[in-house]
Amino acid sequence: MTDAKTQTLEIIGFDLGHGETALARVYSDREADPEMLELYGRKSQMTAVGRHPDKGVVIGERALILPDMTSFEICFKQRPSPDSLYRRNIQDYAAACHAHLVSQGQIADGASLRYYVGCPSGWPDDIIGAYTEILAAASLPSLRVVRESRAALLHAKECGKLTLGELKQGVLIVDLGSSTTDFTLVRGATEIPLDFGDDLGAALIDRAILRRTLETHEQRETLERIFCAHPLHRARCEMQCRKAKETYFANEDLYANSDCPVQSGFERIQDVAVFDPAVNGAVMQQILNEPRPELEGCSWMGRFGDLVAEARQRLDQNGMMPAALLLTGGASRMGFVRSVCEVIFPESDVRRDSEPEYCIARGLARWGRVDIRTTAFEAEVNRFMDEELDGLIAASIPELKQQLAACLTTGLLEDVVQAGLLAWRDGDIPTLAELEPHMRRAAESWIKSEAAQHRIAEYCGKWFSPLQQQLNQQTDRICQGHRVPAGVLSLDASLGTANLDTSKVSLPRANPTARILNVGAAVTSLLVASLLGGGGWALLMAGPIGWGIGLVLGGSAAYWGKPKTEAYLKSINMPIAIRKMILRDTTVAEQQRHARPTLRSEVKRQVDQLEEPFEQLADDLRIQLRTSLKAKADEARLLIS
Repeated sequence: MTDAKTQTLEIIGFDLGHGETALARVYSDREADPEMLELYGRKSQMTAVGRHPDKGVVIGERALILPDMTSFEICFKQRPSPDSLYRRNIQDYAAACHAHLVSQGQIADGASLRYYVGCPSGWPDDIIGAYTEILAAASLPSLRVVRESRAALLHAKECGKLTLGELKQGVLIVDLGSSTTDFTLVRGATEIPLDFGDDLGAALIDRAILRRTLETHEQRETLERIFCAHPLHRARCEMQCRKAKETYFANEDLYANSDCPVQSGFERIQDVAVFDPAVNGAVMQQILNEPRPELEGCSWMGRFGDLVAEARQRLDQNGMMPAALLLTGGASRMGFVRSVCEVIFPESDVRRDSEPEYCIARGLARWGRVDIRTTAFEAEVNRFMDEELDGLIAASIPELKQQLAACLTTGLLEDVVQAGLLAWRDGDIPTLAELEPHMRRAAESWIKSEAAQHRIAEYCGKWFSPLQQQLNQQTDRICQGHRVPAGVLSLDASLGTANLDTSKVSLPRANPTARILNVGAAVTSLLVASLLGGGGWALLMAGPIGWGIGLVLGGSAAYWGKPKTEAYLKSINMPIAIRKMILRDTTVAEQQRHARPTLRSEVKRQVDQLEEPFEQLADDLRIQLRTSLKAKADEARLLIS
């Protein structure tokens, strides 16, 4: 895709609806609100396509009024099917819309043009793929199909109808179109798997008005005969029924409790009959509440209520409650729609766009602009992860080894050796010979203790903090280059003790913090095991036992010999007074100070020999940081405009 930074792209939001179509435009490098485009002088044009022997493909209301049409179709948008006429209708209509906009100079026709076409949110990915293939045959430049609810959500967000806080808590989008009713829950930038819909479209109401008008028409048989021979006339009458429905709900307060018929226009049929839709308050209530075979015996209003209740049930089962409900689509103007939603979702704020017939087209255009900017932003994030992240992690591993060596040295000296010596001094350990196995057991227990995990967290924090700062500096640079607020990609992991699960050494791998501490504890455990069986332990024990023996050997060693004297002193249960004389607090501290450099050097040598755990840590940290950055980049879509 062309870099949005180097070329101005013209982005068209194409709301090809079942009943009506609207198109809007924005530019990739401008902040202006979407501009509505016009099809034959109208911002919203009937979704109708016909073929004329001389004029070829004709779309919109022109197809209704032009005589001698060889074919005519309305309301033909539906799930893709192998039906060749369906595919031809979609392709001819889309191509004619594009050709008209180009011919009128409303849009350019070249590499800078991008089309974002809407589809019902309930369509699964494979159906969207099939729909994209059908539209691609219409030769629309750089085509992408987007679920209409996402477009409506973005439009509402950028218009200030939804706050970021509400988006993060969750918004349920209820999209009522001519052919379907769809529900989508969006939380942050994440599409919660609630996408479901039903073939409950407002066009069913149009056809019900047509049927009722025919049933009471004084020339019913004549009209039915004409409709059968000339489907164009039936389609024209159905469009009059659609206008009557829209007029009714636009003025529902006038018509709902009145016998006054809706005046929205009529259709003259071959100079032999007049079709005038028969709609008033009582008729509309009957239409909305009568059982319908297309809805398995449910009424339109009853089926809508069932769908909203099903959405509520699904959300309750998953412990999710939206902050707001956003009603979109032309059919959302029907007053009962909002009332039903408010009854079933009393905790949520129910809102509707002031111009629902245009909000999808505008939202698709906005989505396209955000998509182009986000694509460039995500490409930069991916480049950073591919080219820089690994190097930063690898360069930091030596410092991690240094910190873990310091952690182990300090922990063993202060939490194991010192505690053992004081226990011997106080008589809790009878002999020096028993001090060594005691401290072995103490070292093995220490690595599993809460104190050890706190120490590991402390020293790992000293390593991770500079790395985290480096990462955040780099990601802030990316944000600033794409007009995203600094800090959006910042890694806020903390290695403080509040994050620790101190009941076990193997911490959960839920985030980078936990994995660092987990590997740090595992490495420290390996080092303790190595020291207990190797030269490090000899260094460790030479200090404390040597301190005690050296102070009492004196001339005894010259008389008895050093080996015999040492063996004797290790085996006897010295009086507490002598022990306290040998191991004063100042003596213990001084000996630890002298022993620390030698022990740390040995621990560091052992650390350097352990390559596999650190390689695993680097791999896991890379995965965790990539996951975190990807999630934050997804969230940033809400902030890119």
